Amino acid sequence: QRIGQFVALILGIAVIRIVPVDQLSLRLQPTQTLQAKADAELFAIPAFKVLHDDYPADYAVMRNTAVQSLKAGETNIQTINRIRPRLLEIFSAQMIKASDATIGRQLGFIVKQATFLQSQEPQYCHELLNTPDHISFDPTKIFPREMAAEEMSLMADILHETAKLPAVASEPIDEAEFQPLVEQAFARLSPSAVTAFTVIDFEPARATTSGQKAASCHFALGLMQEINALPPADRARVFRSVVSAGLKSQS
Repeated sequence: QRIGQFVALILGIAVIRIVPVDQLSLRLQPTQTLQAKADAELFAIPAFKVLHDDYPADYAVMRNTAVQSLKAGETNIQTINRIRPRLLEIFSAQMIKASDATIGRQLGFIVKQATFLQSQEPQYCHELLNTPDHISFDPTKIFPREMAAEEMSLMADILHETAKLPAVASEPIDEAEFQPLVEQAFARLSPSAVTAFTVIDFEPARATTSGQKAASCHFALGLMQEINALPPADRARVFRSVVSAGLKSQS
């Protein structure tokens, strides 16, 4: 079912059986029937069960958007890119409330995931780290099953841990602390990557060529690695400030 494909694709999950379905048959099914099928698929995945239980309004909006997208005949990637921004916004807002240890787990996973993508196709790494609300690749064909399962487990833990916690104030980036990390990440770049990154004025969102995207991936991954190498309390504080800055830029 394409409902199953949607579940498998939404965050790079490769744990749902993918079965082709006749698109016309899908469009003719009542919306309520598709919603029920989507719920049945989603509830089998801990992260989405937590979303349904603790964030019901957001869950319903994302589920319904996905169903309408599928009924309209949009591609899997188009469906994902309709849902992903809101999902990432919720996850980011909750993540800054998580414990230092949980944030350490999340950052370590991001580094592992981005390192894997860099080895497969730097453009995908660039998208994951720099334009995560819009991806061009099919995660079910890229991520190993074990990595996908780990992502879902970690997401469920974070959403459950923070569901009842009050909002926290944004932590501004401490430039004096952050600048050396940026410089160390920049020092990781090859001369050709430095040139490619300079052309786009060090703004990853402006990357268009494969070389620029590879350089953006290398820099962003290097920065995540530098943050990840900090002592636990410092690592969590800096990463919270980076996530908070990202949320502010979206508002």
